[in-house]
Amino acid sequence: MAGYGSWCYAKYLAKTRANGGDPCVLVYLRLGIYISLIHHLSHFVLFLPSKLAILICNTQITPMNQLYSLLFIILFCGMFGCSEEGADDFSLVGTNISVSDISGSWNATQAIFSRTGPGPGAQVDVVAEGGSVTLQIQNDGRFTVTVTESGEAPEISTGRLGFDEDLLVISFDDDPEEFEFFGITHNEPNMTIQGGNGSAGFDFDGDGVEEAANIDFVLVRI
Repeated sequence: MAGYGSWCYAKYLAKTRANGGDPCVLVYLRLGIYISLIHHLSHFVLFLPSKLAILICNTQITPMNQLYSLLFIILFCGMFGCSEEGADDFSLVGTNISVSDISGSWNATQAIFSRTGPGPGAQVDVVAEGGSVTLQIQNDGRFTVTVTESGEAPEISTGRLGFDEDLLVISFDDDPEEFEFFGITHNEPNMTIQGGNGSAGFDFDGDGVEEAANIDFVLVRI
């Protein structure tokens, strides 16, 4: 359940950023939902044994017994049957774009990394500074992205991508249980990928440690 909750939270956080909203609102909303959920579940669990005893020992079927049976089934399914559904099976087909539409090789004409926290070098365009970014996407969603800063060795990352409605979802091979959400537009032969909710990493101050960043990539098919 926690995995699916994180999936939903990251998704709506990405949508909020893409629509210009304040992501802090979702933080407080999520906290409120968790508190309410814990309160109601604790009340339900405390009375569950007695209700089950009534259901097992008393053959009389009442509307209240039916209600508790339904609640138990929903709770059981949520905890054991449906907790990870969706979190690992994002689709190759989105609302308006599919992976087959964007498969192939891409070269960035703009590759901006924007620092999400305080510190020097708040924004860097790798391409404008003489570097390059290339992206190869296969029909099955596998991808390879190569970021080469000016005068530096290439950094190669691999993973798989897909869609959750209109959002691009990316899972990197070095952390396959984490899912990152991006806004995407596609108008052949051009594509833009934006956002990331701070999930992209970039070494802004040159100390060898990557800081959290969002991205704004403009790519052209090659």
